[in-house]
Amino acid sequence: MAILLAATLTIGNMSSLGMAQAAGKEDSQTQEFVRTRAADKNIALNRPARASKYLDATDGNPARLPKLAFDGKGNNQTTDAQNSRWQSGDDDTFTEQWLEVDLGNSAKVSDVTVKFFAKLYGSFVIETSDSNGAKAQWTEVGKMDIPSGDETNITRKVDLTKNGQPTEVSRYLRLRFTSANDKAAKRSIGVYECEVHGELDTPDKPNTIKGNIAKGKKVTASGVEAEAPQYKPELAVDGDKTSDTSRWSAPKMKNGNNTNQNQTMQWLEINLGNEVTDITSIDVSFFKKVFSTDFVIKTKENKNDDWGAPVKTFKCESSGDAKDENKKVSITDVKNLKKYVRFEFNKVNTSAGGNSVSVREIEINGTQVQVPYEPESAQEVMDSVKGLDKITADMAEVPLPSVPEGYEINVVGSEFPQVITDEGKITDYNIYDYNNMEIMLEVVNKEDENDKAQKTFQVSVPKKTQKHTDLFPQVERPNAEPKVIPSIQEWYGYNGDVKLGKDSRIIVKDNGNVNAEKVAKQFQKDMKEITGMELEIVSGQSGDANDIVIESLKKDIYSLGDEGYLLQADDKGIHITANGYNGCLYGAMTLEQVFYTQKGEFIFPKGVARDFSKYEVRGVMIDIARTPYRMDALEDIVKALAFYKINEVQFHLNDNRHVPGDANRGDYEHWKDVEGMFRLESDTYPGLATTPKKDEYYNQVYGGAPQYTKEEYKELQKMAMDYGINPISEIDAPGHSLLFTKYVKENLDEVKKKVPGVTTNINADKDWELLAMSGPKKDSAFAFMDALFDEYLDENVFLGDTVNIGADEYWKITNEERPGVQQYIRQTADNVKKHNKKVRMWGSTKQFFTNPEAAKAYNDIEIDFWANSWEDAGKRIEQDFKIVNVDSFHLYGNPGRDRRDVVNVEHVFNNWDPTVMTGSTVKKSEPNLLGAKTALWADIADMGVTERDNFERILRQAAVLSEKTWGGTDATQSFEEYSFKYESLQQGPGVSLGSDVKSETGLVLDYDFANVKDGKVHDASGNDYDGKITDAKVEEENGKTWLKLDGNGKVETGLRSMDYPYTVQFALKLPKDTEVKGDVCLFDGRDGRLTVKENGNLGLNRSYFSQDFGYNIPKEEEVQLMVVGTPQVTKLYVNGKLSKTLLRTSDSETDYAHLLSTFVFPLTTIGEGLNGKIADIKVYNKALSPEKISEVAEGKVVKELNVSQATAAAGTAQHKGDKGQDVDWKKLRVGWKAIDGDGNTLDGRHDTTVSEKDSYFEGAYADSAFAVDMLKEHQISKIVLQWDRAPKSFKIQTSADGSTWTDVKTVTGEKVNTITFETPLNTRYLKMQGVSLNGGTFKLREFEAYESVDKTKLGKLVKTAEEKLEELGATFADRKGYDALIEAYAEANSLYENALAEQENVKAAEEALEQALADLPEKQEKVTVTFDVDGKETSVEVEKGKALGDKLPEDPVKEGFTFKEWNTEKDGTGTKVTENTVVNEEMTVYAVFEKNSEPTEPENPDSGKPEKPEKPENPDSGKPEKPENPDSGRPEKPEKPNSGKPGKPDTKPNKQNPVKTGDTQSPIWYLGLMAAAGVLIAGKRKKKED
Repeated sequence: MAILLAATLTIGNMSSLGMAQAAGKEDSQTQEFVRTRAADKNIALNRPARASKYLDATDGNPARLPKLAFDGKGNNQTTDAQNSRWQSGDDDTFTEQWLEVDLGNSAKVSDVTVKFFAKLYGSFVIETSDSNGAKAQWTEVGKMDIPSGDETNITRKVDLTKNGQPTEVSRYLRLRFTSANDKAAKRSIGVYECEVHGELDTPDKPNTIKGNIAKGKKVTASGVEAEAPQYKPELAVDGDKTSDTSRWSAPKMKNGNNTNQNQTMQWLEINLGNEVTDITSIDVSFFKKVFSTDFVIKTKENKNDDWGAPVKTFKCESSGDAKDENKKVSITDVKNLKKYVRFEFNKVNTSAGGNSVSVREIEINGTQVQVPYEPESAQEVMDSVKGLDKITADMAEVPLPSVPEGYEINVVGSEFPQVITDEGKITDYNIYDYNNMEIMLEVVNKEDENDKAQKTFQVSVPKKTQKHTDLFPQVERPNAEPKVIPSIQEWYGYNGDVKLGKDSRIIVKDNGNVNAEKVAKQFQKDMKEITGMELEIVSGQSGDANDIVIESLKKDIYSLGDEGYLLQADDKGIHITANGYNGCLYGAMTLEQVFYTQKGEFIFPKGVARDFSKYEVRGVMIDIARTPYRMDALEDIVKALAFYKINEVQFHLNDNRHVPGDANRGDYEHWKDVEGMFRLESDTYPGLATTPKKDEYYNQVYGGAPQYTKEEYKELQKMAMDYGINPISEIDAPGHSLLFTKYVKENLDEVKKKVPGVTTNINADKDWELLAMSGPKKDSAFAFMDALFDEYLDENVFLGDTVNIGADEYWKITNEERPGVQQYIRQTADNVKKHNKKVRMWGSTKQFFTNPEAAKAYNDIEIDFWANSWEDAGKRIEQDFKIVNVDSFHLYGNPGRDRRDVVNVEHVFNNWDPTVMTGSTVKKSEPNLLGAKTALWADIADMGVTERDNFERILRQAAVLSEKTWGGTDATQSFEEYSFKYESLQQGPGVSLGSDVKSETGLVLDYDFANVKDGKVHDASGNDYDGKITDAKVEEENGKTWLKLDGNGKVETGLRSMDYPYTVQFALKLPKDTEVKGDVCLFDGRDGRLTVKENGNLGLNRSYFSQDFGYNIPKEEEVQLMVVGTPQVTKLYVNGKLSKTLLRTSDSETDYAHLLSTFVFPLTTIGEGLNGKIADIKVYNKALSPEKISEVAEGKVVKELNVSQATAAAGTAQHKGDKGQDVDWKKLRVGWKAIDGDGNTLDGRHDTTVSEKDSYFEGAYADSAFAVDMLKEHQISKIVLQWDRAPKSFKIQTSADGSTWTDVKTVTGEKVNTITFETPLNTRYLKMQGVSLNGGTFKLREFEAYESVDKTKLGKLVKTAEEKLEELGATFADRKGYDALIEAYAEANSLYENALAEQENVKAAEEALEQALADLPEKQEKVTVTFDVDGKETSVEVEKGKALGDKLPEDPVKEGFTFKEWNTEKDGTGTKVTENTVVNEEMTVYAVFEKNSEPTEPENPDSGKPEKPEKPENPDSGKPEKPENPDSGRPEKPEKPNSGKPGKPDTKPNKQNPVKTGDTQSPIWYLGLMAAAGVLIAGKRKKKED
């Protein structure tokens, strides 16, 4: 017992005397016997806490928040409380961390106990401060050194007593950790609980103040004077009672000076904060003569109490005397006032000119005991927050101000969520300084969650590059940011480039299991199209210097969110890092865009991109109901949208043609012929389909009205999701429902059987376009729609996470219908939600709810805001609705409707962002703003609009929306720079709709039917698009080779279509007796048809539109036809002269004789069904000008080329900040139309009979400009500007980079400006910079930049080659081994006649042809070889030193004998002669036979001759050997011949008789026939002009 007592006393003495020393030692749990004073308690329990950072929620685990270290639940000896802890992170490298607690007051602290989690501990210092702001001064009061070790869950206590007395600390206490445990898996700190034992200091006794208690107090009023809103209530308690501008002016109380009139009472209330006693006076000072003649004072203790009876009433007479100006009323008989006081001003001086009371100052002079501030609402707390502490580079969270007990304050929204999250966490990797970015704070009353208030603040976040020098080293002259759309958010340039090669690989590291392999496969496919290289995909390996790594992460290290990515290009290759599937995808898309604009060499600048989207939704809505999109077109659109990082596509599945006006809308006859559309098959309603059209081409070739099967539609959605796009399906009702109402009327019995709930028609009596929302039909309407939605929801046909239920434009809704509409919305939304989908609808609650507050019950539905007449976006956001901005004034396109044809792209780029919504002001940090969506409607698609026309507009709208919604646009980026980017990107890889046919030059296809062999016509353009001929003959007539068709033949090209702009040239001749029955195809394909119509006119078909050029094709007469297509019009030239332009001439929406007339030229088949002849087919990929068309028609060589057409244009017409954007001309008359090829006619006309009405660029200001990127450098010898209205003066400028411009000359505007340059301008970029106007705007119809093309040398070379080929007897069909010369000649000849050949193409052709001629062997002496068959001799000539080859005759036949061999001796004793025998001198060769032993019957007695010997394996082996180097050093060509048509000689040769293609006769027989006819030429010849 004594020993035990002694031991106990010893331990006790250690505890009291040696605590300071023991505190620094490593104690175990069992050694902690430190005695704590009974009076001490944990004063940190449940106090507000902060930390340098904390571990976010991951994998189902909660966030390890700072407050969890002070919640009293941190028992580190149990596992059930392990989630109740603070943890600094999951870091591999340690950086200093801190954990802070707000004690609420100063305190006396005896010790601090820290309970650590697992091995996450380290040494720390205890510090204190009276402030926790950025500039706070911290004082050390204790510390604990903890070495690394393997112990877990340790507890450490720091004794803060000195001489037995606790330490005085300030309000804030923090632990600053200076090291981490090296033996832990991570270098982070984890604290279960931090306990601070001690006593809080007793608060000071409340202060008692005397004087004007009202000064500066919170004040409210009934309002302010409408004409003087600057005179606010708070100015009545600001202490200034003399200034005329410091006063409250009440709303209107009286009218004029009638003393007996009834006046409107106005009031002013003051929250004094506490009662006021010992009042000596209440002074009310009025402004001039507008004093109150009757007012009362009321008071109350609690805010919700009634005011009760007045404590004072004051009355006086009205007065106009000057002595009563600036009246001051002093009240001395009121001694006490409660917390709240109210002044009710019943009357104002009727003699005053003013009509309302104006109070300079209210003073309440007395005594008040001050009490702690107790706010009454969250708004009051928020109002008290005036600003935030400065954010520094080491902060992991926004420093939030302290708020009173019972309230909490948090970050809830951020302008840049990847810089500061919506929860207030600050990234550690931002590359840029973010100055004055907006965040939103919210104060919430803990006892009343509905009591909350929000406020925005501007903060600045410094860049962190200095913290990560491994990623962001110092670089001199860093690489510029890659040019992509949307622009990259953050870029840090290195030096140099990463260059891809054939050995480059795509390496996948899918650590986050996001299916990165799928991204890699899609990327591989696109890169094959872009680069021609098929990059190998491998998994999990390290990358080499030219590899591309796609890696997903388990943790968001770089604060990228689900869609962001970090792209690092350096000496180790290109590395894309992302957290989600879309992030991996978007990193790959950025690479694709950069490589897509390159040719030959594919490089990416070294550097780091930290890229992410500001907004969650970047969407496109497509009206697929009213425009018939084929499924492959929709797939192309989806693919192209993904190229611009669009992540949501909404398919508007049903609608009808709108019939304007109110007359007879309730009469079925008014609607029975109106087209309704629904694009999705339905088993519930099998007949529910789009109204069919009567058009042969549309139904037989185009495919008719699309009605997608469920499986087709699901595959489309799956494809969208593979490209990171959320597919939203929309069934729009109860408006836009004509097809539904008509279907039920016409199929009521069938519908009743399918859906028993439908018992009657479902239309609203007033309008067949609307479903019944009231009356006896309502239930049937609901039942019909419920069954339709159920079918698709139950079968999971709608794959996206959101369904749009429509609910817009229910016309002229009545009070009887509103409850029904509200019920329909609620019922349909609940049905969708039941299937685990989110619900979206078009914003219409402003019309559907007379009480705006009632709409709040529907805030589980997301709103597509489209018009402020139908929706109040600001109010809905207040009510906690999620909003998508689809503002029609900014984001609507509606092709053919001039004011809505396409969005005002320039205005959107310059002035719009997703917070801009008509009629509402939305904060940039608003968390309920999901993003934005652009819509492309099809209200008037009957005006000639096709899926291709829509695609043109969809892409322009989507690209600029993505640019502005992604949010990476640099403030210095101009619209000009953006335009250059877009025009060079267009639809991207993997898309057929709107894509060009690949071509080496501007000539895409060249069919000369002299170049026919083995049933194929050779494509002389050099592109190898050879045509397969079926059932047709080749004929020569008047020096031209025609393809003659009899109605059964055709040519198949293997191509689909030629997108505009283009020129298609061909010769046509119809026989005299041609009888046309129905339309006859000249050119046919999936995108259209060029026809000879039944009336004999040339016409075309596209979609469901059939149009007539009005040109009757003559019989028995050759005509040269050219069809020119632009993005605006289609033109027909006959024999070089303009015959007709198909175009829209006005803004009429019903002029069906003048449609929007773009025509994608079909090239799949030529001449199918034609009875006639066709020849000389050429297809160019530009719209030739009238001048060039005339030159071609006259047979002239084109010696200059417009190199600016269809490149990349930028028209800067408007200024930033311009209003009035929603007008037609600003949308239609844009930059690219000045290079679309739709310019003046030869005689200078551009009226609406020959040119589209808006086919020009219109500049609104003197400094408006038009610029063009020609995509590579050119030597510009001439510029032509065609004006509808010229400026007074302008400059021509050049640039090497599209950013820095150099003046060339200043020019005075004329009707047409032709500017020539003696020394050509060597430039890639050209600009017309406006200087001054002639009044109004300027209008640039067409801008043409010409490069001279010298074909003199090429012409001479071609003529030389023609002569040489004639001398050699080489033809297209029989090349005689001179393949290199034939190919070089063909390409050169084609280029000579090519109206779009560039000088570099000409030079290459010259070099190739020169080399081919030089490589020809020298002329050889010929010797005669005589073949003797039993005395009958035939002779052939053979080049000396060459083998006999195919000059060796076929084996002769002799009855009763078998041919043995050819021999130099008649008796066979000489040398055997074969096709390989080399001939060096004249010789006679004899046929040697062997006598048959007995006659035998031939196997085929009808043949008349014995069976031929077996043919050699290579039947061509008898041909002459090719020259040693047949390719002349040229690159290897494809297997298909690449020759062009030969030219014409000085005299026309004799041609072979017409032969039917596909003839199976022997080639040798055919050659013999040709030889007999003297044919030794290479097709037709043409004398070349020098």
